[in-house]
Amino acid sequence: MSVMVLFRTALSVVLLVCGQSFGSPVRRDTCYSTASSPYRHYSTHTDYNDVRGHGEDFGLPGCQPRKFYMLSRHGIRYPTDGSYDFEKRHLPRLHTLAVDSMHKGSLCKADQDAIRHWEYRFHSHDAGALAASGKQEAYELGKRYEKRFPNLVGRSYSRDRYDFQHTYIQRTEDTARAIANAFFNQSNIHMSVASHCDSKLLFYGCCQKFRTTVHDKPLVDHVDFRDSHEMLGVISAVTSRLGLQHGTVSFHDVEAMYDACAFEHGVYRSSPWCAVFSDDDIKVMEYYEDLRYYWEFGYGHSINYEQTCDLVKDLIGYLRGSSSVTGMIRVAHDLTMMPFLSRLGAYQDSSPPRSTTMARQSHRNFRSSIMAPFLSNVVFVEYQCGSESKVRAFHNEKPLTLPMCPASGCPLSSILNSYLGSAANTCDFQRTCEYSSHHNCDGHVTHSGTCVPTIIG
Repeated sequence: MSVMVLFRTALSVVLLVCGQSFGSPVRRDTCYSTASSPYRHYSTHTDYNDVRGHGEDFGLPGCQPRKFYMLSRHGIRYPTDGSYDFEKRHLPRLHTLAVDSMHKGSLCKADQDAIRHWEYRFHSHDAGALAASGKQEAYELGKRYEKRFPNLVGRSYSRDRYDFQHTYIQRTEDTARAIANAFFNQSNIHMSVASHCDSKLLFYGCCQKFRTTVHDKPLVDHVDFRDSHEMLGVISAVTSRLGLQHGTVSFHDVEAMYDACAFEHGVYRSSPWCAVFSDDDIKVMEYYEDLRYYWEFGYGHSINYEQTCDLVKDLIGYLRGSSSVTGMIRVAHDLTMMPFLSRLGAYQDSSPPRSTTMARQSHRNFRSSIMAPFLSNVVFVEYQCGSESKVRAFHNEKPLTLPMCPASGCPLSSILNSYLGSAANTCDFQRTCEYSSHHNCDGHVTHSGTCVPTIIG
């Protein structure tokens, strides 16, 4: 047995015996059920309304908006088949154990009662579908932008003026149509559908270089963090709060409770499983997820964001061109959003996150909860300012600072002459990814030669 394994084993025993969570005492003075502002950063399962901007200024003095480009993730969804099966394997057993032992734990009576009366309400036939709350939040997002830019997305619908596209996954179409309904108050909106292996919106499922050099490789820091003292502390604290014997709750049990907390909060607006975590515990789980997304879909490898070149080309081509289209809306997935934001140069840090550096990364910029919550959206607005064109970028309804363009806006030429313009000008997806539709497909190839990707966010 290696020295590292022995160390981790000994550390686990110490933490379990002490019953302490990393930076979080097991005992709590308040109930989660009545907490006014609990920490709700659940990585890519974060509720959009918990992180979006409020009351931001979207204008430019002396300028008139003339083009609107949006890339959005779909809204709140039900758990996919994989998450549904995972939760069903773990939660009923944990619920039975908790009901029998919570009186020995540290949860308040209200939180205990909420867990005691919990039932698993998700169904396999809803797997991956847009939830009613997701449709509503997408409509509300559309309404807010319609009020901000009534001359761009608040006018009567015309196919020549508005360009909508979503992926072949139903929840993206439902989200796009909710946004369109908010814009135009009508349902007969033409929308194009990105193919099963689309290099613009589903590039991560079609890029062989990404698949072989990143996606199919183990994420060392992500895996190692499961045995960190921070994660062992979370397992210990959750076990104690439920009044269970140490060793009863596994890492995967904690994952299942965390997933249930996030999904139930998103779909039903509350979840008793959130009560088993302190704010510090949620931050540990968030960091665990960030380790995955940074190294697989963020700045960790250049191919992660280089594969977005056709999406960048879509944006730059629209801003550079002189078409009559005033609104261009794309709806995709979290795994589209994070590589794109990384290509933009947003949310960079001076050093990468590692399994051993959580304490030094507490103020990091790269957070999946902020970058790609449900309904995450990036908007570019081009303004006519006399004889000059200027641009502002927004993310989740907040002004977005980019390396070549401050949050207050910049000349259009600053965008077009930057690395984004260069990426668009030189884009060759097949060359970048060494792509072949028959052999380099992250999924399976149909008889017609269509690549059907298996990694969908």
